[in-house]
Amino acid sequence: MAAGYASLGRFADAYAQTQRAEKFQDEGRSFAADVQMLRLEARYAAAQRDAENAELRHRSESARLALEAETVKQRALWAALATLGLLTAALLAFGWRALARRRSLADLALRDELTGAPNRRAVTAYAQAQFDQAQRLGVPLTLALIDLDHFKRVNDTFGHAGGDAVLRALADAAQGVLRGQDRLGRWGGEEWLLVMPGTAAAEVPAVFDRLRSRFAATPADGIDGEHGCSFSMGAAALTPGIGSLDSLIAECDRQLYRAKQEGRDRLCFAG
Repeated sequence: MAAGYASLGRFADAYAQTQRAEKFQDEGRSFAADVQMLRLEARYAAAQRDAENAELRHRSESARLALEAETVKQRALWAALATLGLLTAALLAFGWRALARRRSLADLALRDELTGAPNRRAVTAYAQAQFDQAQRLGVPLTLALIDLDHFKRVNDTFGHAGGDAVLRALADAAQGVLRGQDRLGRWGGEEWLLVMPGTAAAEVPAVFDRLRSRFAATPADGIDGEHGCSFSMGAAALTPGIGSLDSLIAECDRQLYRAKQEGRDRLCFAG
């Protein structure tokens, strides 16, 4: 259009068209620059979003790995605790069994195998402890030796199994009539030692009568009806003139011998 105006000699209009064309070119270049800028900004924003998403994925993966590692660690810790618990339980069970075994062996060492009553070692230790306490505190103490009457005749009549059953019957009878602190132990053969802490002289005949009655009524395995056995008892109370357990037991033995001499099935007492 500028060229056309110029050929017609309209130079002012040609100049105006030239100016207009330059303006359009400037606006076009500016528009292209703006478009380019917008494209660059869009690419930058996309790249930034991609980077942020990659960072988020990295953090998520790191968190996941950390969680898995913590889970594995906790599982390992629980497994270790479970193993330790099982080991501790096994050690406790082993220790308990060992303790029970030692107690059982100790109990066997202090029990008469035939009757289950305390054996001579056990009843002697108990008697010594009660003797020392009675002397220290000045409290009553009475001991008695018990011997089954005509025990050889029992063995001859019922056999040794019958004799053993009679011994067990005496131990069973004692459990039913003696007090908690009294202790009857097998002294040897058919002889027994009875320790009666806190028992005064006046109480001994009642103890003898209760034990004799219960023994007579206690059945003996393998013997039909009443076994018909009796026992003699020699008892002695602790007095100031007795200075040792052996002396007190010796006095019981003398009283037992006297009971045998006077006809058996009776109590002889010193105190």
